[in-house]
Amino acid sequence: MSELDVVRQVGPGTPVGRLLRRQWQPVAVSAALAPGRTQAVRVLAEDLVLYRGDDGVARALEARCPHRGTFLHTGWVEGTGLRCSYHGWCFDGTGQCIDQPAEPDGHAAAVRIWASAVEEYAGLVWVHLGDGAPPVL
Repeated sequence: MSELDVVRQVGPGTPVGRLLRRQWQPVAVSAALAPGRTQAVRVLAEDLVLYRGDDGVARALEARCPHRGTFLHTGWVEGTGLRCSYHGWCFDGTGQCIDQPAEPDGHAAAVRIWASAVEEYAGLVWVHLGDGAPPVL
């Protein structure tokens, strides 16, 4: 492996990936993410789903539903949550499952997916993929 190969690897756990995850990453144009809409994005070798809730706030979650692996960008926005198109599981902006049709009561509380910190600045949507509190944008 050459030195350039090391620099090209930006996935989780790689040296450059860890470095870049400490900073905010621009992932979309704010105006292109309308309320009630979703958008699939890939950044630093990770797939995410962006969506803008009915309240106008942009949010980012991991791209796939943990139930059957369906891409969440094919789902629909409900209020401030995102509902999977396959079996209807609904997630809030923190990644917490808040509704699971046809599942036992209380089961949703045990399901959570990864969620990113999101900011909008200079007409762009920015995400922070790193651990801990993000730096000031």
